[in-house]
Amino acid sequence: MIHYGEDLKEKLRLGLIKDLEAATHNIAEARSEWLLRIAPVYNVASLWLSDAVDYAKKSGIYRFGVKHSMKFADRYIENGIKEVVRYAKDSDGRKFLLDFFDNSESVLRANTQGLYYPIYNYISKLGFHRLDICAALGVSLAVAELAIKAESQLQDKWREAWGYTVPLIADMRKFPDLLRNVIAVVEPNAAPVGLSDDKSCLIAMNTFIAKAFSVTTSEAVEGEALARNPAIRRELDREALREAKSNTD
Repeated sequence: MIHYGEDLKEKLRLGLIKDLEAATHNIAEARSEWLLRIAPVYNVASLWLSDAVDYAKKSGIYRFGVKHSMKFADRYIENGIKEVVRYAKDSDGRKFLLDFFDNSESVLRANTQGLYYPIYNYISKLGFHRLDICAALGVSLAVAELAIKAESQLQDKWREAWGYTVPLIADMRKFPDLLRNVIAVVEPNAAPVGLSDDKSCLIAMNTFIAKAFSVTTSEAVEGEALARNPAIRRELDREALREAKSNTD
């Protein structure tokens, strides 16, 4: 697994980055983009795991290995989301992030609904028996893997623009492996899941990508969160004004 930011650390150690102010600005810009476009997708993936837990409890199998594997995966992703919220400098920033996640949940949750039934039908063909549980886990897995892919594309963009990758605020890239482990525990004799092998699942995932990772979606959600947090909006306005003035000097 690639350790993002190691190349940046090495360049700083060797003194190859001369303009530290520009590098600091780049890192802040990159992390803001990650917060707005990637972190909410991980958050929605965690919600589908919670759905799978609820299904498991209703079916009476939330015990022993199933319970342990689900709790382990849930704790991992929950700690990652908490790390993202802790990244905020103060209570206003944390409130903004929480509101942003709340707003993005309603938007992205609706977008992921289109994944559930294609995955449900696909795993039914594979011979799965716990269809509701594993379909929810499948949505969580698909969303998490798409977040990781989008994250990698952002890092490639930053590497091309600046010559280095940027350290992640929270690294949640082990989540898909934990979800696959849960699926294996719930359905120990089932065939491996390859969502991109199924045409309906692939169409549903591409539709989700188009909606979830669009700049328009993240900007709309951000705007709603800023409306609830005027102190953050004022600070952003001041930063924009300072940057505009510096560009005219």
